[in-house]
Amino acid sequence: TINVAGLGIGTLTVSNGGAVTTGTLNINDPAGAPQFGTLNLDGGTITATSVTRAAGGVFNWTGGTLRIVDGTFNNAGANLIINGADAARFLCAMAESLEAFDFQ
Repeated sequence: TINVAGLGIGTLTVSNGGAVTTGTLNINDPAGAPQFGTLNLDGGTITATSVTRAAGGVFNWTGGTLRIVDGTFNNAGANLIINGADAARFLCAMAESLEAFDFQ
């Protein structure tokens, strides 16, 4: 399990060539503003069985691959907005494997 900002402000950045593999990845929002967790996926690969972003957590996905294997993605009830130059290619690839996703 990886907890980004489990007890205070925290940041995890995965860049080109980087790889993170974990069971659970939590992007937290601990009590007491302005403390929050930030996950920056800017290249590289994150593989997890589940990913949870708390309501105040920040997920900046500007490049790279997020793999959720046999688990769930919980975006705290917020929309996951995909835009940018590769958005159409990403959505087509995702549509081919929607059975693997459980968006909450």
